[in-house]
Amino acid sequence: MLHDMPRKDTGAVDSPPKGCASRYGIERFQFDKPSTWPDWLEYFNRYLVSARLTMADDDSRINELILCMGPPSNAIFQRCTLTAEEKKTYEKVTKMFSDHFRGARNIVYELARLHRTVQREGEPVDSFINAVFAQAENCDLDNLKMSIKDLLTQSQLIAGMANRKLAAELQMDPSITLEQVVQRLRLDENIASQQAMIHEASHAADAGDKVDFVASEVDAVTLYRKRVGAPDRYRRQRPEAAAQCPNCGYDAHASMHLCPARRKACNLWKKVGHFAKVCKSKRTRAAESVALRRQPTRIGSATRTVKQTCFLDKVATEGKDTTEDGSSSQPWRAELLLSGAAARFKLDSGADVTCIPEGHPLVPAVLCSVTGLKLLGPSNRPLHVLGSFQATLKHKEHHVDEMCYVIRDLGEPLLSRQASVSLQLIQKVCFVTLPDVQRPAVIGSSEIDANSSIGTEAIECACRRDPEFAKVVKKYPTLFKGLGTLKGEYKIQLKPGAEPHAISAPRRVAIHYRGLLRRHLKQMVRDKVIRPVEEPTEWCSGIVVVPKADGKSVRICVDLTALNKSLRRSLFTLPTVEEQLALLTDAKVFSKLDANSGFWQIPLSRDSSLLTTFMTPFGRFCFQRLPFGISSARNIFSPE
Repeated sequence: MLHDMPRKDTGAVDSPPKGCASRYGIERFQFDKPSTWPDWLEYFNRYLVSARLTMADDDSRINELILCMGPPSNAIFQRCTLTAEEKKTYEKVTKMFSDHFRGARNIVYELARLHRTVQREGEPVDSFINAVFAQAENCDLDNLKMSIKDLLTQSQLIAGMANRKLAAELQMDPSITLEQVVQRLRLDENIASQQAMIHEASHAADAGDKVDFVASEVDAVTLYRKRVGAPDRYRRQRPEAAAQCPNCGYDAHASMHLCPARRKACNLWKKVGHFAKVCKSKRTRAAESVALRRQPTRIGSATRTVKQTCFLDKVATEGKDTTEDGSSSQPWRAELLLSGAAARFKLDSGADVTCIPEGHPLVPAVLCSVTGLKLLGPSNRPLHVLGSFQATLKHKEHHVDEMCYVIRDLGEPLLSRQASVSLQLIQKVCFVTLPDVQRPAVIGSSEIDANSSIGTEAIECACRRDPEFAKVVKKYPTLFKGLGTLKGEYKIQLKPGAEPHAISAPRRVAIHYRGLLRRHLKQMVRDKVIRPVEEPTEWCSGIVVVPKADGKSVRICVDLTALNKSLRRSLFTLPTVEEQLALLTDAKVFSKLDANSGFWQIPLSRDSSLLTTFMTPFGRFCFQRLPFGISSARNIFSPE
């Protein structure tokens, strides 16, 4: 081999030794991507085995590791907290680097990410499986100090508690146990209730002191005015005590903390602090009107405030659903697939966001906290939003990714207006056109595609509707059949020295598109746009199959890049809009014509036709008409 042959000493730098990592393609570690450290370390260990360095001493392997990682690794190694003896152990050094790049793992956060790992639309199943296994490894479930049951219970308590500040504090403690989490939750609730009672008592005491002080001053002034004979209009009277408590409806209490409704929830609106019999709200259930006001977000070095208001304008009575004339009208509901599971949503055209009630079976265990968002209901009262989660909603062949908000005390899942339109469940209708019974015969108003494969039914329908148009079709029948053909043939001219380009195998086409592709090719052959090619050709291009919006047909895009580089183009200056508008002066009758498949109306010569040969999974074909995608097509079609 070349590296074993003797050579003379020319003064140049010697080639790397046999054990150097450059022979095995070891790249420098990317310190700006610390998440790639496990894969890089595994590849480096394979290199040690291949280079026969596994039996070397620890100092040699450590030096090889630092040299392969790059200069920043030496700085990390020098300032690490390992002892002098530990710095000479390969396992200790690799563990130090792993802890440095990976950091302290938070089991609650890693479990939440594991639960939210779902297969995306179009993602291969192997990629999804690898992502789940990789996230499961990040959870480090093999080195647990508690049972799986305790771990899941503790994670759910931290992720689901209402006090997010306490949840963040508990999440930062890696050594906390399930019993400690339960104790902190109960202690937090007790302290909150005690603080509320202390605040009410202190507020009542302060108010009592102020009232007594004012009353003593008023009594003194009143006594003085009586002595000097002041008129009665200067005398002040104390307001009488309320005979009924406004919160519970019973007799008035000496202090508000003695009211039995102080911590009770209203049965109508679930508000805390009063009973339903004294509730001032109407007895009509209305779904919460949500107002989202986003806090200022920092973009680059500038700060801007983004404000957005969203509403859920769903109003429903407790009785039967009726219209204004008294007839029954059932609400619109639809069965959807929410992340693969069936769910029943109510279509709400007045809702800007999609909401799901608390306790719904499809609400995930771990929710994203709604940070920086303030949700308000009717009369600007705050709503209790537990969190949000991203989900894929699917209805038949339509799907949309939607952010769902989990709201407490919501009656049923509400589908937002945008999601309803995206899933084609509802459609905005700006106006309704009534059938025109006395429609005049106007030929220019007929919108027809004259292709034989598409517009036959449209032409027949237009003839039945418009007698004048039927006369035109009868007088010029050839103009309404097929693509039509312009006079003359186009011959493709190549540059001198053009090198032919041909592919040897067709490009792959998805299985579910092959049937549509075969049907489209047969239709193009029937329309004499293309023909099969059996003889050898010097030029052969590939195709790309693009599905159309209707989902029932495809568009064939021939890659003529190599042919376009070798074409000689005849340039033609297209007219501008200003020139065309100037020609419309004094015009009274206008015709709107769409040159549908206009390029296909120009025939190609037989020699030029073979230059456009393309390969498909069903054989080779060539164009008999001017194809789309060729660079000279516009310059040829525009003069015609």
